[in-house]
Amino acid sequence: MDDFLAKPMRAADVYAALERLPAVHPVVQPDAPTGKSALIDPAIMLSGCAGDAALLADMIQLFEQEAPALLARVEAAVRSQNAEQLRIAAHSFRGLVSSFSTSAAKAAEALEQLGIEGRAGESTGHYEGLNQSVRELRAILPTLTVEKLRAQI
Repeated sequence: MDDFLAKPMRAADVYAALERLPAVHPVVQPDAPTGKSALIDPAIMLSGCAGDAALLADMIQLFEQEAPALLARVEAAVRSQNAEQLRIAAHSFRGLVSSFSTSAAKAAEALEQLGIEGRAGESTGHYEGLNQSVRELRAILPTLTVEKLRAQI
């Protein structure tokens, strides 16, 4: 346990605690991604599933189930140019995709930042890049196994 929140919790305190996490637990990035795609991060995925094939399958299934709806929320915020909705939707999507791809998580983070800065009108190009990454992830993820990920490290 690295942090705590006292009751009653306020949303601002929760967001502040979440923002401190990357500084406490930095994302491990491989020096030179190899394998089918630099889009996936084998070390991060293996860490996320602790090398367990069943857990990896569950993670991939969760991504397949959740990604379309979360990405649709991001797209709706981009289309409506609603900065607050963009911030929230991109943050949620970043949380999902960060277990698979640092580059896709960074694309979602860029959209989140545009939302924070009230610049949702500038988000279309960023969204298109994120959407392309998600299409590629959805094609790659079902083919992955723990063994394939280990071979890529």
